[in-house]
Amino acid sequence: MSLTIYEAAGGRQAFIALAHAWHARCLADPIVSHAFSHGYHPQHSERLAAYWAEALGGPSDYTASMGNQSGVSNVGLSGVAREGSGWSGSWTVVLGRSSVSSQLAPRAAR
Repeated sequence: MSLTIYEAAGGRQAFIALAHAWHARCLADPIVSHAFSHGYHPQHSERLAAYWAEALGGPSDYTASMGNQSGVSNVGLSGVAREGSGWSGSWTVVLGRSSVSSQLAPRAAR
């Protein structure tokens, strides 16, 4: 049986750690941080982790209790991503420094 990305990455705790690291990097970016300048949910990272986890084969916690895809699509970050800012770079750096990267690398080599 093959693992989902969620399972291979280490499950819930790995996604929470990744979301916290990603969010911290975004807040530190002078362009990307604008998306959060009007505030954000106190459990933003946990909610983000649940969204990513569900999208990558984890439990349906996000859609069961937090929202749906249309709510995520309306966050207004498309302009930020188009500017070529640190948005995608944040992913590269955070994944490279995370335990998720080390969890997935051996499995990807198989």
